[in-house]
Amino acid sequence: MHYGRVSSIGLISGFVILTLMVASCGSSLPDAGSQGGLTSTPTSTTVPDSTSTTTPGQYNPSYDTIAGLANDAQAVFVGTVKPFFQDPSNGGLVAPVAVDHLLEGVIPRLEPEPELPQGQPGDVAVVVGDTYLVFWSEGTTGETSCAVGGTRGLFNYDPATQTATRTSTQPSQIPTTISLAQVTSQLPSFQPSGPEVPVCSPSLTGSAS
Repeated sequence: MHYGRVSSIGLISGFVILTLMVASCGSSLPDAGSQGGLTSTPTSTTVPDSTSTTTPGQYNPSYDTIAGLANDAQAVFVGTVKPFFQDPSNGGLVAPVAVDHLLEGVIPRLEPEPELPQGQPGDVAVVVGDTYLVFWSEGTTGETSCAVGGTRGLFNYDPATQTATRTSTQPSQIPTTISLAQVTSQLPSFQPSGPEVPVCSPSLTGSAS
């Protein structure tokens, strides 16, 4: 007569016991994210420094020594200015320079002669027929060229005395007049600068008189 009641009590008791066992087992389960006793650690993403890109505002070289100018030059030469002509790819009016004596570096251009732009901000004025000592480089695009540091990288040159005179009036460790032999002796064994260095930016070439 009481089999039904006993069965109900047994079912309830079994359910309670099963619930307690599940709760007990659950407390001993490994933490979320762990497996086989190994706890995962969050990974962090490191963003590399953007040293491959240089902007004129971040790049402030010193051009008050021969070595400082040469470090950013692709070529150092003595040359005579030829008649100007129009070259839109190089800013408009340019002055080609016939290289009389290449002291260091290379002229990495298709044209046979390096060029100095004329009339734009940061350009240094040259005179047709005059001879100069030039620390020369191309711009970041390879389409423009300049005297490194503006007037700081351009020297009047006297072939008779083989001396160079600074065109820049900015204070410098370079003497006002320096012999070509002294210039050559101060040229470092440098790797010519690549066009990634913004040496022809007006913020660098036009910053000194």
